[in-house]
Amino acid sequence: METILKHNKIMAMTTSGDEACPYYIYVPKTISERPTILVSVHGITRNAIEHSTRFVEHFDLSDTVLVVPLFTKERFKHFQILREDAAGLRPSDALNLILEDIETKYGFETKKITLNGYSGGGQFAHRYAMLYPERIQKLILMAPGWYTFPNAEMTYPEGLATSGEFENLQLYPKGLLSFPIEVLVGERDNRRDKKLNCNSTIDKNQGCNRLKRSQNWIKSIIELAILRDIKPNIKMTIVPGAYHGFKANFRRANYVQCVRAAVFDI
Repeated sequence: METILKHNKIMAMTTSGDEACPYYIYVPKTISERPTILVSVHGITRNAIEHSTRFVEHFDLSDTVLVVPLFTKERFKHFQILREDAAGLRPSDALNLILEDIETKYGFETKKITLNGYSGGGQFAHRYAMLYPERIQKLILMAPGWYTFPNAEMTYPEGLATSGEFENLQLYPKGLLSFPIEVLVGERDNRRDKKLNCNSTIDKNQGCNRLKRSQNWIKSIIELAILRDIKPNIKMTIVPGAYHGFKANFRRANYVQCVRAAVFDI
């Protein structure tokens, strides 16, 4: 059955085929043949509908198709590190299927995306970007808990050396230098809360909180750019007064404005 597209409405969808990957999509009334495809990825709370609602509420999405995948805990418990589901499908593959589904059903070109991720979604986003840098127009990371560093001597997901269940991952860290990256972290997102990965090795190599880890990761990307003789195109915004929670931050006018500037260059 053909799916009827409803403009100016958040629609819950599922990809065609056996994989059945759920997602939300919003298409504004004002749309061109080649709109911006904005993908926003939730964290471990799986608040995909809230991502959809807040972006529609706060931002002008004219000529922008908003896509919010849903990585359920039952299927993709560790989607942040691209761990496969029981059938061998990675969450990165699921996103690709969602983009293909949108292109097939609605005719929008989805080969290039603006990719945004919050917390665990930021973890997913920067790892996806290293897998498929050719698909990224712009990358926005909002307070990821920890990162994959461009270090071939460290084992994935901390570094690039893959083995075991991740041995077929082909990461391209140089690809992170081919598009702009914006990192947003709250000024007060320096707490070691229960959702933070407090592994001692990560503490030692990356820092003890999200703020420090983001600063250290950005430093590593700048060093990679200098090594490759490429001008770094990465920026960090520390949002005054902001903590970590998605709901609380999106109630803050200054946080919303920082997101608007990062995602839409306004």
